[in-house]
Amino acid sequence: MHIRDARPSDAPAIAAIWNAIIRDTVITFNPVERSVAEIADMIAARQAAGHAVMAAEADGAVLGFGTYAPFRTGQGYARTMEHTLYLAPAAQRRGAGRTLLQALEAHARRPAIM
Repeated sequence: MHIRDARPSDAPAIAAIWNAIIRDTVITFNPVERSVAEIADMIAARQAAGHAVMAAEADGAVLGFGTYAPFRTGQGYARTMEHTLYLAPAAQRRGAGRTLLQALEAHARRPAIM
């Protein structure tokens, strides 16, 4: 398994993971499933803003994803981020979540390029 930047072409795989969690569990705050187009747009927008969207991949398949973005708007929250991290059942309990979170943290710690 390796971690890489997500691509808009990963949106169908990410949608399959994320929407199953939205539909079948109570661990997410948003009860509305995401379209592939919404996810592709989110990937592009977050990366353009300098925030990460990363995919955990093994044998060419996306097994999970993680991202972070500002927690709230407003100058007081300028350095406060929140993260999202979801894994396919096949990737759970194999270290993928820890590895994704570590990659997100490392990305978030990088100095901003202005």
